[in-house]
Amino acid sequence: GEFCNHTGGYEKEYMWIAACDGKTPPHLWHSYFSGHTKVLQKLACRVCSKVLGIGSAERSWKKFKGNLSAERSKLSPKKA
Repeated sequence: GEFCNHTGGYEKEYMWIAACDGKTPPHLWHSYFSGHTKVLQKLACRVCSKVLGIGSAERSWKKFKGNLSAERSKLSPKKA
């Protein structure tokens, strides 16, 4: 739609300059420039403002590796 094609409410060139400058965080960009589409603005602000981290993935991998360890794989059903 309009967002991908840079038409309608997204046709102003200064919007895209701000998007590409690397100084404006995406969630702020959407709060400034997506006001004419309330649903996209709200959704994009929430999604883009999340802090991404690898901590939960590392914890899950640690548990998974523990299940695959040599000691664990040698356990019989009686020992487990």
